[in-house]
Amino acid sequence: MTRWTSAVLAVVLLWPTASSAQQATKDQCISAYTDAQHLRRGGDLLSARTNLRLCASDSCPVLLHKDCSRWLTEVEGLVPSIVLAAHDPGGRDLLDVSVALDGQPLVSRLDGRPLDVNPGDHVVRFESAGYEASEQRVLFREGEKARSLSVTMTPVAPRAPDAVLVSPDRSPGETARPVPTATWILGGVSVVAFATAGTTGLLNLSTWNRCHTGGCSPSDKSYSDTLNVVGDVALAVGGVSLLAAAYFFITRPSVVVEPQVTPNAARLNLRMSF
Repeated sequence: MTRWTSAVLAVVLLWPTASSAQQATKDQCISAYTDAQHLRRGGDLLSARTNLRLCASDSCPVLLHKDCSRWLTEVEGLVPSIVLAAHDPGGRDLLDVSVALDGQPLVSRLDGRPLDVNPGDHVVRFESAGYEASEQRVLFREGEKARSLSVTMTPVAPRAPDAVLVSPDRSPGETARPVPTATWILGGVSVVAFATAGTTGLLNLSTWNRCHTGGCSPSDKSYSDTLNVVGDVALAVGGVSLLAAAYFFITRPSVVVEPQVTPNAARLNLRMSF
């Protein structure tokens, strides 16, 4: 504290008061007077200005009022101000934009009016629904008034839809009749059975001919009879399987193709209808 400040405070402390309420006002004036000087030297011009406005009021002692009024004029001239603006890629003004200064809310909507800020290095962040946030690091200088700070905001890129699995010859919403699994299984069984019956028939052909002309041994006859039984069973299984496969194929239900996208996957959802 300088000798001049000490002298001023000494005079203020001796300032006559008529009531306790005036004494409280005097204490506030003294605090604002001293705090404003520290804040100004520290670069916090906005807080210094607030204190100077208090001690420059008519309710403060004349000596403080005089100094604070002079310092207030000086600080008002030093406080920088900015005018914020935001545009879309087409150059149209955006108004519903919130702005933060060094992580602290500054404004919730742009109105084109200048805003007072402290000098120094700051980070300004613009945010608006539907747009990517935009940050700028800016140096505000003492005495710089109505500096334009404008950004062009980029729309948020739409999320690409996941691939949808759809039959190449079917469109979503069309009716289809896919072959049931049972048809494929029974059809396969019938093919194997018929193939077995045919194979046993070929193997038994020469033996059967010999036995019917009286030229086969008892063992040959037993072998021929066994092949006949196997062939007959296979033929019966093949016939039943084929009929069952045909039944499931003919009575298969209709389905409606409904593509449904799920996160990180795509599937074909089939709704059964009869």
